Amino acid sequence: MVLTTPTPSACASAGRQKGWLMKQLRKLVRTLPALALPLAMFAAGACGSDNSTGNQLSNADLVGDWTLVSFQIVPQPALTPPATTGSLNLADSTYTVLIVLNTGGAVDTVASDSGTYSVNGSSWSQTSDDPQIPQSTGTVTLMNSGGSEQLEVNATAGGVATHSIWSRAQ
Repeated sequence: MVLTTPTPSACASAGRQKGWLMKQLRKLVRTLPALALPLAMFAAGACGSDNSTGNQLSNADLVGDWTLVSFQIVPQPALTPPATTGSLNLADSTYTVLIVLNTGGAVDTVASDSGTYSVNGSSWSQTSDDPQIPQSTGTVTLMNSGGSEQLEVNATAGGVATHSIWSRAQ
């Protein structure tokens, strides 16, 4: 493996990308606070899973605590730990979500939200307790990947599409 020092132009480009991503995350936080996580739904797939529960999901199938595996503001690249971390709690019809974008600086970007959600088959809908945040709709898939349950959510709210994958907390 050969390590090279990035050129000033490469650093500037990376800085612009990070700046753009931070701007989009802030926009997302303003428009659909932190539950932009499971809010990300549009087309869910098995993503290499070995089992899927099919399209007959209900809220009861998802109740519990979930840990963020990856989060993407489409069309940007997906972020995974340690670049981003998060937690999602789904009760019978309510959610609480927290996403942290680890910037490496003194202040990380934190997005949090709570509200209600509904699952019908593979359809997902969520409404924030904050009336300024638009409703999020999309798709949801529950899968078994490597012996652990994963929740995949593709959602759109306020014109922002997100894709997130969560692992059921042990």
